[in-house]
Amino acid sequence: MLMQADAAACDVVRGNELSILNAIGDPGVAAAIWQRTLDPAFADWLAGVPHSQLPEMRAIVHVEQLENALTAACEKSGLEVSGFQKALVADLAYLARAFSKLMGGEFVRMRLETASRTTCPKFHIDKVKARLLCTYRGQGTEYVRDIHADIASRHRQVKTGHVALLRGLDFPAPESCGLLHRSPVMGDGDLTRLLLVLDPVEAG
Repeated sequence: MLMQADAAACDVVRGNELSILNAIGDPGVAAAIWQRTLDPAFADWLAGVPHSQLPEMRAIVHVEQLENALTAACEKSGLEVSGFQKALVADLAYLARAFSKLMGGEFVRMRLETASRTTCPKFHIDKVKARLLCTYRGQGTEYVRDIHADIASRHRQVKTGHVALLRGLDFPAPESCGLLHRSPVMGDGDLTRLLLVLDPVEAG
């Protein structure tokens, strides 16, 4: 049966393996979430890192240069070299490499950012093919079906450490995307977020 051109993808699929992210191309799927748990010791270490020492980076990076770029970002922020710091770099690079393979390119647009306040409070869809989000520290990204955006009880949140792959406006499919997302509303006492954002880099 042919899919109607005006159909909207709204489904969110979840799984405990990285392979669940491949479902982003399935009909009707607007987001795929890899439900994983960060090592408790690693999470405790990251929660104790001063805000000023959390690494930040905005760059287009080749997959073979991921570790070098991330290590440099950690050095710039003053994050002390340790087993946990190396684990952070390795995990960030692992996700970026997996994302680049899924999107079919050798480069990724990587944004590693911190936020102590609400940065993007409005529900929206990004003007990209797809976007990967992973909150390493603090509250995770919120999402909702577009027709329920004004109903607070319908809002859902990606858990810390989970990996969410979301369709964007430019996703190559005959259906539109009916799932919106936004940054969480943060209070004064909330832990500063450390968020990884990955976008594909189109060839040419």
